[in-house]
Amino acid sequence: MKGAARSNMILNFSERSVSAAVLLTNTGLPVYQVSTSTFGFKTKISKMDHSTQNTVTMGVIDRQVLHTKTTLWGKDIELKGENYFSASRTFVASDNRRYKWKVSTVPLTLVTAERGEREMVAIFDSGSFSIFSKSRPMSLNVADKYMHILDDIVMTCILIEQKSRKNSSNAGAAGGASAAGGSSC
Repeated sequence: MKGAARSNMILNFSERSVSAAVLLTNTGLPVYQVSTSTFGFKTKISKMDHSTQNTVTMGVIDRQVLHTKTTLWGKDIELKGENYFSASRTFVASDNRRYKWKVSTVPLTLVTAERGEREMVAIFDSGSFSIFSKSRPMSLNVADKYMHILDDIVMTCILIEQKSRKNSSNAGAAGGASAAGGSSC
């Protein structure tokens, strides 16, 4: 993380999509695999078991008509806004502590959300793609101090990014419909 003198784990996305990619360490070791159903309603996040060379499903993001159900290791995860106008989303991780994704910041940032405490936990970098300069893959940079909740961080990061991208594409479609004199409804 920028400005931090501590050690971190960086996971690079193999693709430009948070819905279908392998998350790799800087040495190329696969750690997580993300796959999404054909129609995009269900995303499965699997963790690599390097002792058996298999993957184990750790979580599912199931987009239903009225809400999204997210489970991690069989437990529901709920991302909540602090208030009606807040773009930030908080959740309780497997260590029973609260964390907050600061959705309105670029890059997307995860901080501790315990009372009176705001420590940097992780940063999601959406990467860059260019034909004129070197492209940079999407990456998730996690402070070593928080490796014990890495599964929670990966799961919630993917959920937040999927929602953000869906909202962006919906806004673009609505804007296009409005510009064409149509309705987005």
